[in-house]
Amino acid sequence: MSNGAKELSSIDFEAMLGGPLVAVINAQAQAAMSTVNFIKEVGFKKTTDEQDMEATETGEPIYVTFQYPKETKPYEPKVDEQAEVKDADGNVITPAVAAKAAVPAVWEIQKIRVPILTILPIPFIRIDETTIDFNAKINSMHYKKTDSRFQMDTSLSAKYKYPFVASVGLKHEPGAPPFVCQ
Repeated sequence: MSNGAKELSSIDFEAMLGGPLVAVINAQAQAAMSTVNFIKEVGFKKTTDEQDMEATETGEPIYVTFQYPKETKPYEPKVDEQAEVKDADGNVITPAVAAKAAVPAVWEIQKIRVPILTILPIPFIRIDETTIDFNAKINSMHYKKTDSRFQMDTSLSAKYKYPFVASVGLKHEPGAPPFVCQ
């Protein structure tokens, strides 16, 4: 008869479970280093000194400059001399004072600088959950047979006589066990 517990304890669960877990941890570390290298390569200016390349400090960030026109003074239309113009208090200004030529709008070119890393998607991966499936084959087998049969090789006899005399006899077969339970 083989021992199933002994066979089960001989399986190297450390290798079966530990190997895939170590692989997941290494993959996560490589992904993190890939993200760090991307940020260093794309987001910062390269240094020419080899000693600076091994330093943990980063260089100057790379900026992107955007230009756009912005209206700084709005267009003012021409005021007709015959028009009735009111000031802020609602008083009528005389037409001679109100007459003025149209003033064109004033535009200026504005510039905005932003770090390139703020507009680029930074690649990264994070492992939240891992499922490890494995098969362990156990070849040993142990079984126990149970029988519900009950056997008793005996005979019982009883005699009764009047008045109040009775005899009872219990006979056991020779060579048979007294009680057999299986």
